[in-house]
Amino acid sequence: MRAWKIFLSLGLVIFFIGLGVFIAGLAFNGWKIDKNFEMKTYACQEENGALNLSLAAGEMNVQFYDGETIEVDYPTAYHYRYNVEESGGKLTVAPAHNRIFFGWLPFFKFPTVTVRIPQGKVVDLSLNVSAGKADVRGGEFGAFNLNVSAGSVNVNDVKCLSFTADVSAGSTNAGYIDCPVFKLDVSAGSMNVTVKGIKSEYTVVIDKSAGSCNLSGQSGSATGKLIDIDLSAGSVNFGFND
Repeated sequence: MRAWKIFLSLGLVIFFIGLGVFIAGLAFNGWKIDKNFEMKTYACQEENGALNLSLAAGEMNVQFYDGETIEVDYPTAYHYRYNVEESGGKLTVAPAHNRIFFGWLPFFKFPTVTVRIPQGKVVDLSLNVSAGKADVRGGEFGAFNLNVSAGSVNVNDVKCLSFTADVSAGSTNAGYIDCPVFKLDVSAGSMNVTVKGIKSEYTVVIDKSAGSCNLSGQSGSATGKLIDIDLSAGSVNFGFND
């Protein structure tokens, strides 16, 4: 047998032994690894005025529908299970702890988490994305807070009282946003926003140490309308559509 075949065989043996020890160590410490899952639907029992949503992999869709209560489709009994909890008027949807996902294996696939909000119901939204893809469209919110450390976010056709984003990586696209106040903190990645409104109405404040932004500071003609950008790296681009 050629020498390279011997070393390859030894390498594979060592790899699988190491993988077995790694998995055994995780199981000993309470971690669970599983490829089976089922989707469940949670219908809220309380009157929630705020949503706190987190995405660490896969996809999450936030949409409006003709129902009467907020509903969540989420995976359970799965290596990437979600927890759904209501407390104090806030609905929290977040990945469970002590789970591991081998996303590089082709037979594993993340499910999509879907949050449905009744048409006409206005809630505050906090969306935290550390990986994966999130999509929000077609509704009205109070405060819209976005935290993106990786992955991608698409927001489209949304009305809100304030739009706040903290972007440290990844890409964020917000199209046709009807909002009087934008506050963006971008330290890396890209942020593209299309505003439903007239540029001259907004006071624009920019603090830039690096990166690119297509806006310049200005005094707006409309009281209370503000675009406040803190840019230390990455790119911010604004468009206006009245």
